[in-house]
Parts: sequence; C-alpha cells; structure tokens
Amino acid sequence: MLDAVLLASIVAFGASRALKRVPTAVDLGTKYLKRRSLFGKVINVNDGDDFRFFHTPGGVLGGWGWLRSLPPTGKRGIPSIHIRLCGIDAPEGPNFGRPGQMYHKEALNWLRKYILGRNVRVYPLSKDQYNRVVADVYVRRWGIKHNVSAEILKSGWAVVYEAKTGAEFAGHEEWFRKLEAKSRNHKRGMFVKGKVETPGEYKQKYRV
Repeated sequence: MLDAVLLASIVAFGASRALKRVPTAVDLGTKYLKRRSLFGKVINVNDGDDFRFFHTPGGVLGGWGWLRSLPPTGKRGIPSIHIRLCGIDAPEGPNFGRPGQMYHKEALNWLRKYILGRNVRVYPLSKDQYNRVVADVYVRRWGIKHNVSAEILKSGWAVVYEAKTGAEFAGHEEWFRKLEAKSRNHKRGMFVKGKVETPGEYKQKYRV
C-alpha cells in the first residue's frame, strides 16, 4: 500500500513540474538550454526574426484554452518569453533614430502571417545580450512539422546569421546555407533585384 502511495506521489510531483509554466526569459534556467523543449503560443511578432512566446505546458491536455485562459494575440505587456530564431538574420527595423532596412516590413509581415497566433515547439539554445532566448523553432501546418528558420530562408526574407561569434544553428548550418543560396539564385523575397544589403552589413554601417 505504501509503495502505491509513494508511486502516486512521484507521478503527481513529476506531472506538476511538467505543467509548470515558464513566464519569461529570466525564469528560463540553464537546465532548459539544449536539453528541453517548450510548447506554447506566439502572441506577438516583433521583427522578421523574433517573437513573443507564451508557454502553455501540456497544451490542451494541460487545460490551456478551456481550464486555463490564453492571452489574446497582439496584446502587449503580457509576461512572455522573447524568442530569437536561431541561425538567421532578417532585415532590421527602424530603431534608436536609425532608418529601417529595405524589406524589413515584408519580412515582418511574412513571419506574422506564418506563426502569429499559432502553437509552436521551441528548443532553447542560449540567451543573447538582449536576454532573448535563441531557439530552434517548429510549427505544424496542415499536420506537417516545419522549421521556422528554414521556411523564412526559403521565402528569401532572411539570410544565414553572419556574425562570427555567438551564432547558434542547432546543427542546421549547412542546410540553412543551401536554402539561402537557392533563394538568391531564384531571386526570391529580398533578392528579387539581385544584390541587397544584408542585415550584417547594415549593422556594421550603424554599429548596431
């Protein structure tokens, strides 16, 4: 009898830990980095390569959407995790008095259309200098699992991350470079007119 009670307690403890929500990047400990994944909803898209993620552990089975309320899409100020897509760089938006890059709006709109309001699976890799969680991110569309970084590279609205340090690719670097090359060759997205200023070149110019 005691063994059964002990087993039930262990299972309940494990379930409570599994269903514990991670509210913000500050609450995401190193135990998650390159070890665990998070499931949740994209509630805001800030740029062509980053978004706000509301962790919903357990998904529908965890009560989200019927026992536990979900935040509305697009509302700001909700505690959430700032996610930076791994391995890519999209055109920079206007900031601190600097003009936005050409194609910034197109990249932003593409990512909004692709993931805003959707559930995604996030694999945290590291944290950057802005306390964003750099992550490998997947979304299911029509039942098929898609790598979000790869899809934006296919669309031509991003390039492979150009900085020499701090890059995270989750083992996809060679794949990502092939996808970018294909978009350049087919003049997709921001490559429609051929050569274009990359986000890395923009950052060098303005020392971002």
